[in-house]
Amino acid sequence: MAVIFCLAAAGGFIYLQAWGSAAIVGIFGVVLGASLWFLRGKYLLARDLLDTANKGAKAHWSVFWTVLIGLVVEGLVSLWNLFTFVAVYLRFSPGQAACDTGGSCSAGLLATLLIYVLISHLWISSVIGNVIILTLAGGPYSRWWFGTDSKDKSESWYALRKATSTSLGSVAFGSLLVGLVETLAFIIKTISLELCGSSIFTCCCFCVINIIEGLLEVFNKYVYVKIGVDDFQYGFIPSAKEIIHIVKKKKGDQRVGLNAMITDCIVGFSLYTTCIACAIVCTAVTYVYTIIIDGTAKVDDWWDWLILVYTFILALNIGLVLTSALEAGVSTILLCLDKDPSKLKDRNPNFYERLKEHEAYGNYRALLEEEK
Repeated sequence: MAVIFCLAAAGGFIYLQAWGSAAIVGIFGVVLGASLWFLRGKYLLARDLLDTANKGAKAHWSVFWTVLIGLVVEGLVSLWNLFTFVAVYLRFSPGQAACDTGGSCSAGLLATLLIYVLISHLWISSVIGNVIILTLAGGPYSRWWFGTDSKDKSESWYALRKATSTSLGSVAFGSLLVGLVETLAFIIKTISLELCGSSIFTCCCFCVINIIEGLLEVFNKYVYVKIGVDDFQYGFIPSAKEIIHIVKKKKGDQRVGLNAMITDCIVGFSLYTTCIACAIVCTAVTYVYTIIIDGTAKVDDWWDWLILVYTFILALNIGLVLTSALEAGVSTILLCLDKDPSKLKDRNPNFYERLKEHEAYGNYRALLEEEK
């Protein structure tokens, strides 16, 4: 659907003679279609993992409220950081009026303080995001899988208390690692642009840095999910070792654990493309209404495009917020399956039978080996 909508949007841009936008959307649609085609062999497992996570979400609707509340909190923190950044600049930047009334003002001090504000924001935002992941993994999803959930109390509230008390040190440690890597990556990118400009070396440098950042973020996510699945009994380092063990899990020449995690990433990719499709539909509806149905809503070309871009971004972000709950659920189900695969019989019998007997699942059958 996302590919069809992208190509349709490209056709619409061509009709409007917006050649640049048409080229960007069209190329994105072609790349997206090619990616989906090459990954088609992993769709079956991705579908069943998503179906199982959806069953857990239906049993505990609090997963969506958890994500929405986390989004609001992170938005408020980002707004506060923006005010802090501006205030630091106005107070310590040489030549500002505040420097005339006394105090230390210099370019070096300003750069140091702004870098500190940036790192602290990345760290705090990462902490908030990881607390949300821990809450979802250690609360509704894992307790639903193991059958220890209760209808009389909120599993999300239980996990939130654990995440912000017992496991807060692990959250802070992992978030600090990610924050430092992101800051270092930003510095390296800036230096490479200054020294080499827009060269092939800079492009390769950016690609390598982005890959390292992505791998670290995925690994970090699994570590926190593992902490939640183990009911907050272990810290960051022991859980990280367990994730490495799962990645190395093999059946013959096949790395079953790694392949399963790649499938988990495909679920996230599929949800992302679904959100893109919904955003394109919302943008198209906005265009039809403002330009065709209600002509009075038209201001000028610049504002019309701005409204369409804003509609796309807003619809995309709303979709990503809601689907992030299911994405966290899929990661949790995968690690729960590794820890106690026998529960799959009760939680999703059809998935269990397919995983046990269907030929297409042969490479993933080792996920049930603990039951033998």
